[in-house]
Amino acid sequence: MLSKVYNQIHASTLLDNYSLDILNQCLDKYIDDLNFNKKINMLMSKKKRRNENFPSDISENIAKFAIFKKYGIMPSWDTDKGDLIYNNERFEIKGFISFGPSTFGPKEMWHVIYFVDATDILNKNFKVYEIKLSNTSEIFRNIKFSIKETFGQIADSGRRPHGNFYTGIKPQIETYCKLIFDGHISKLEVTIMEEEWAKQ
Repeated sequence: MLSKVYNQIHASTLLDNYSLDILNQCLDKYIDDLNFNKKINMLMSKKKRRNENFPSDISENIAKFAIFKKYGIMPSWDTDKGDLIYNNERFEIKGFISFGPSTFGPKEMWHVIYFVDATDILNKNFKVYEIKLSNTSEIFRNIKFSIKETFGQIADSGRRPHGNFYTGIKPQIETYCKLIFDGHISKLEVTIMEEEWAKQ
């Protein structure tokens, strides 16, 4: 029992110092910027201020805490390649605040990929989907990213694949797509006794 508790504590150690409090601070700053742009754009006659891209540190750390909430393991954001890492496994994170396509680097490598739906970001509600397929998986490589070409064909040509999660990617690999978090950012606040993995 003690060894199990030790392993759980070790697996849950935050190694990168990007805490949930910092995540909330960064999230508040970005939401303020979105609201500011919306306010200013209401005064514009035609041309509008563009919103900044959804910061990758926010989407990546939302996914990090969602993984911790679900499995009791804390990936690290301090990685030289990929977005998150845990026990030499690399996790790729794709976040979006609109229903436009996600972009992939042709040489991006991952073991597991996560999609963070932040379309309700102003209310701090998020969904995190987990797909346990690597970039070299034939199943993922065979996803149609255009009428004529698959993810693998586009990536192999050195071009950047673009795919919409809900209308393009998810329907083709539905059985591999798992919703691991759906709720307000505050729901990511957990203790050892509250985590789902502690009940397993």
